[in-house]
Amino acid sequence: MQCKRCGKRVAKYFRSTSGEVLCELCLRDGIYKQVRKYLTLYNVVKRGHSVLYVARPDRVPESVVSLSILKRFVKALNLKLYLLVPRNVESVFKEFEGVAESIIKYELLLKPLTWLELVKCLDMLSVEMCRKLGCQVALTPLFRDEMTLFAVLGLLEAAPHIFSEALPVKRGNGISLARPFYYVFSSDIVALAYLNGAYLDYESPVRLSEQECVVVKHVYGILWRSRELMYSSRKSVELLQNVVLANKATCRYCLAKTSMDPCPICGSLLAKSQQGLYRTSD
Repeated sequence: MQCKRCGKRVAKYFRSTSGEVLCELCLRDGIYKQVRKYLTLYNVVKRGHSVLYVARPDRVPESVVSLSILKRFVKALNLKLYLLVPRNVESVFKEFEGVAESIIKYELLLKPLTWLELVKCLDMLSVEMCRKLGCQVALTPLFRDEMTLFAVLGLLEAAPHIFSEALPVKRGNGISLARPFYYVFSSDIVALAYLNGAYLDYESPVRLSEQECVVVKHVYGILWRSRELMYSSRKSVELLQNVVLANKATCRYCLAKTSMDPCPICGSLLAKSQQGLYRTSD
């Protein structure tokens, strides 16, 4: 079967979000355009900025592929790029040594973590490293379906500090925590990682909480079957976010909107570990 978009190459992937069968190059180009749309609409990165890219320890192959897409924007905007990568898999990021100013290894000391705790840990680490390195923006590859589930979790628990994780960007203290893959489904990145042979064996630090398991089991299937629900409702969700998060304080650690500072999850994480939550090579 030929690629539906270019009509030249053999199709290798059925993209459920668009109903197209695509070749690898057209899939990559489609993801690139979605990232470009995000960067244009939310204006989080400006020419010459120093940016920090945070590779996720629970999605290592996807983090590699995501970075390969962002690399085009790094060159086009003359960005000063710093990489923050998990210590046990740093070798897979060596291909980016010529693009990055430096590659900093990190290790999470508290394991296992729930899905939400992991995101909070990475955001806390991002804020700290941005301050140390003088970066204006931290880029984390969170995907549209994941962020929609965070919105559902936040609504179920009436928790603004959880709901905040569905925002396209969190800002505070001169730092922006940006989600450049805000319009990208995780399945597209997973497919691209497989097609690029980027998959490898590694241990994920995540263990879903009971509430996260319920949401994933009952909500994910509904969202996945409805492209319209996942995409067309985005503006309504953003409007709801603005209402829910209005007049809330900002957590100094993860920049989430919250009724208290630090937010409950950051406070809980800090209380759990007397040795700290992470260590870096910096």
